[in-house]
Amino acid sequence: MNKNIVKYGNTLKVFIDSYSFEKLLSEGNKDAEKILICYTNNYFDFTRSTLDSKNKELNIIPEFQKKYDLF
Repeated sequence: MNKNIVKYGNTLKVFIDSYSFEKLLSEGNKDAEKILICYTNNYFDFTRSTLDSKNKELNIIPEFQKKYDLF
């Protein structure tokens, strides 16, 4: 992996659409599987859309939580 993608201690934020990604995983898409492997990497900060998944690796990725400031 090219470690120069993110320099100086920053991370690249990655948002995953859970529905589309789960479909790719169920079809055996190798690229989707490789992306999941990067979840444990310190260079990326993964978040996924809020959708329950049958894939246990996908469920490990935190869901997006919208926070509202009401007052």
